Amino acid sequence: MIKIINYKNKFKILYKQIKAVTGVYFELKFKAGGYNDPKGKGGTAHFCEHVLMGFSTKNRTRTDRQKDLYRFVEMNARTSYHYVSFYVRVPNTQIEEAVDRLTDPFANLLYLDSEFDAEKKIIQDEIVTRVKTNIATLSLEQRKELSKNPEIVNCELSPAGSKESLAKITLKDIKNYIDSYFNKDNMTIVVTGNISIKKLKKLIDKYVDPRIKDHGKIGFSRSDFKGYKDKKYFYLQPVEKDKGLLCLLYFYGKRDMTKYMDRKYEEIIRILSVCLNEILFVFIRTKKELCYGSSIDVFNHNIYQATDVYLECQDDKISEVVEAYKEFYQTLPEDLDRGVFDRQKEKLENLANFDLKSTRMQAGMLFSQYDDFGNIIDDDVKYTKKLYDSISYDDVNREYKKCFSAKPILFIMSENEKYKDFDYQGYVRSIYKKA
Repeated sequence: MIKIINYKNKFKILYKQIKAVTGVYFELKFKAGGYNDPKGKGGTAHFCEHVLMGFSTKNRTRTDRQKDLYRFVEMNARTSYHYVSFYVRVPNTQIEEAVDRLTDPFANLLYLDSEFDAEKKIIQDEIVTRVKTNIATLSLEQRKELSKNPEIVNCELSPAGSKESLAKITLKDIKNYIDSYFNKDNMTIVVTGNISIKKLKKLIDKYVDPRIKDHGKIGFSRSDFKGYKDKKYFYLQPVEKDKGLLCLLYFYGKRDMTKYMDRKYEEIIRILSVCLNEILFVFIRTKKELCYGSSIDVFNHNIYQATDVYLECQDDKISEVVEAYKEFYQTLPEDLDRGVFDRQKEKLENLANFDLKSTRMQAGMLFSQYDDFGNIIDDDVKYTKKLYDSISYDDVNREYKKCFSAKPILFIMSENEKYKDFDYQGYVRSIYKKA
């Protein structure tokens, strides 16, 4: 049974006891991600994540922090555009020690110049490592070119920032950001596993409540997003020699907030994504191995709805891939293939039931189902089966018809100079000629 606990009207705790396991997953989730970074200083939230993982009186050096990572089954943090999370996954016997360690930096933070400079170098290396692939570079370029809206213009390429934005961040920026965003007003606690409410409340009374500040700013709201406006074509240089990439983004709508955190709708989109991937995969394999990687993702999260198609190939094959995609689009049936739907729906239902056995997966689903109105779905095996039984072919087919309804934004990665002057408008007209 899932419980929502309003802790002294300061923050919410999402809790589900799973007696069949011997461990506990505990997560502090703050609405303080990349969208809240100061202008020109992208990566500030991510930098604060690193700082709050260990710059405390108990952990003075990076070596001390590394020891903590191996002390527990799992102890780490992550930063997205919307949230920063700090989490542990531990046996029942270690949960108090883990929560103590996780929350200590919030109360005993040391702002050390030497540690600050060393951590900045580590994050710089992390950024460089992430971008040196075609897909990573494409993702960064998409965000840089498309994120021209006032709400997200301060976001530098990725939640980790860029080398240039990172260089501008000061120790004072870190302190101000932590004071503003890492507080109870912005926090939700997510806990799953074999722990009683009584013990959980004792841990929070002892370690969380006295250590985390009471007031601060509220993070980015998806409802403020104005949406992407321009339909463009982008020519990019690939990172890897002789490798190319064709990507089409169909931004067909702003996220429907009435469906925000609607579990059934999310699963409809998930089924649709895997169906489209099967169709694309089969099509590409009939084209004499033109691509070494292909994918379609249907997005209904964050702030927009979009269909993202990417095709990886050798640089000298891009013209053939462009022609193949035209054929793929023009031969797509008006209605989704029922056999593909039945096959992929069954696979995902089996996968979902398997995932329910994991405390970490449970915690992720727990938070994803919690919306601004305080609603939550009790997610167990019986519920998941009932949910999938309720999803019909017509539900998925209705969304299928929307996927390619907008004119795409086209990205081509190539070392071939001819693509600098690619006829984007002509290309778009040609792929839509069947309509």
